[in-house]
Amino acid sequence: MDTFSVSVKLPPEGGKIEKAAARALGTAAENITNVEILKRSIDARRDPKWVYSLAVTVKKGGGIRAPRYTAPPAFLIPKAKSNTR
Repeated sequence: MDTFSVSVKLPPEGGKIEKAAARALGTAAENITNVEILKRSIDARRDPKWVYSLAVTVKKGGGIRAPRYTAPPAFLIPKAKSNTR
């Protein structure tokens, strides 16, 4: 299985996230094994739409045309420097 990053827009009244993700990836919905919502926002210009950033796991193969998803690295807080002279 491979995981891909994809962004989809859905109307405010809702919609099938899996179906929209499959359409964005260019594969059948049956090939999708898992969908994780990474971020949800609203695009309020003209016709309001929900915008989802997704990590989609699909079965091997299927002609996927989206970039592979890689989790962002954990942010490390730098150590404070002492102010001694």
